Amino acid sequence: MSKDVIVAISTPLAPSAIGIIRLSGKGCFEILERVFRPINKDKITNLPNRKLILGDLLDSERNIIDRPLACTFKGPYSYTGEDSAEIHCHGSQVVLMEAVRALIKEGARQAKAGEFTQRA
Repeated sequence: MSKDVIVAISTPLAPSAIGIIRLSGKGCFEILERVFRPINKDKITNLPNRKLILGDLLDSERNIIDRPLACTFKGPYSYTGEDSAEIHCHGSQVVLMEAVRALIKEGARQAKAGEFTQRA
């Protein structure tokens, strides 16, 4: 199993209603917790597995940039077999890119093409 957290936009970078950002790797829940605040104020690690939760998405300056849904997939019961998470945002390219930038600032790295499948 890999030790670093990878992140990528998993939907096309084209105008759309929804855009999805994926994270995978040990520590992805902790990174997600630093940029996503559930409106119920619960910790990401306490959220039920595979349940969408509404919250605020923060940019690298801690400004709210969207109110998306997020969910966790606890390993080994995820696509990659590792702890994984998804953020389901509005499909704006600006929102998606700002979210990825914030996740990278918090310790994730940009996934290489096909890396999620390679980990699986």
